[in-house]
Amino acid sequence: MHHFLIIEKQPVIVAGLTSFISTGFPSAEITSVAPEDLNAEFLYLNYNCYILGVGTVVAENDALISDILEHQNNARIIIFTNETNTLFARHYLRKGAKGYIAKNVKKEEFLTCLITVLGNSIYLSNDIKEALAENYVDNKTASKLDVLSKRELEVATMLAKGLSNNEICAILKLHSSSVGTFKTRIFEKLNVKNIIELRHFAQANNMILG
Repeated sequence: MHHFLIIEKQPVIVAGLTSFISTGFPSAEITSVAPEDLNAEFLYLNYNCYILGVGTVVAENDALISDILEHQNNARIIIFTNETNTLFARHYLRKGAKGYIAKNVKKEEFLTCLITVLGNSIYLSNDIKEALAENYVDNKTASKLDVLSKRELEVATMLAKGLSNNEICAILKLHSSSVGTFKTRIFEKLNVKNIIELRHFAQANNMILG
């Protein structure tokens, strides 16, 4: 019998994931916990699969992944996310995740992801695979976005989504001057002049959904 741990703070998302899993694995045991409540009591149980609904702050997500792998070094972790940026996908796979799947996928693809990851293989959402294939052909994301640091990528993605400097400060716990500095660096590195150009760049390079 499979035992899944859903790490997600939104009850409606937990309910949906639970329903999906129960459809494909009727006898499965399904436990859920908010990211901030994840502790050793959960991790020592060594679940068959961890489904991690990642938040906006990459460092916090990295810490969760590290905590899981510290207790179970061969853990099967699926990143469940709104981010279709291929750089984020590559980052989390390097950190040890086995799957990276968008939150808008249909039940059938989600179950395919579970089966693939439980078989100890890597699974990526179709849109991520297409973006990676496109980037492989023309190398555009690797040559342009890899110049950004992890923090710059976070800020750039939020700016492109229309978040204000104050909102970014609150989410990333940064001083307003720091966000301004990151913004200047991002514009310089990506050779864009304003937020509109940044958003166009982001859409073209799979940083955000259109």
